[in-house]
Amino acid sequence: MSNEAPLAILAGTMCLMSHYARTGCSRAAARIVVNLEMLAGHAGLSAEFRQVCANLTESWDCIINGWSGADAPERMRPWLARNAKLQ
Repeated sequence: MSNEAPLAILAGTMCLMSHYARTGCSRAAARIVVNLEMLAGHAGLSAEFRQVCANLTESWDCIINGWSGADAPERMRPWLARNAKLQ
């Protein structure tokens, strides 16, 4: 990926998030996860930014899979518990 690519992926991901908020489009949500995974693995980004993208990947995984608690994989349950407290 070139140096400009992460910014383009981030911009596209933000557009997809806006589209998902308006429509609930599952294809947009699936692409958001792919984009966040790419950003989380990009060596040219700071470790902190990559960690934010990795965390967001987990939250979007829950959204697209409809996980909300006991039905979630074990690795997702701590995140879901923290998220429930925030709501």
